[in-house]
Amino acid sequence: MKIDTVDSYQGKENRIIIVATTRNNNQCIQGFLSSSERINVAISRAMDRLVIIGAARMWRERHQTSALGRVLNHIETHRDGNNFNLVQALAIEEGQK
Repeated sequence: MKIDTVDSYQGKENRIIIVATTRNNNQCIQGFLSSSERINVAISRAMDRLVIIGAARMWRERHQTSALGRVLNHIETHRDGNNFNLVQALAIEEGQK
């Protein structure tokens, strides 16, 4: 397992990439996630599986037109349980799929 930052991962790839957005604040401030270039690097490094962990509420409510907001919209529009899926944190805590 290798843990790295988005900035140091440019030009690299891996079979599975887990992106933790770490953004969930009352002010809905995007911080470094407002950079479409960083989002592009983060979500384009996976060869087989991309997992994004974050607070969908923040991107759905305040930042629909940001790069990550558009990614969330794409996932919600195309989710099929195989290629695109959303899993609520509560479902994970309760052991559901």
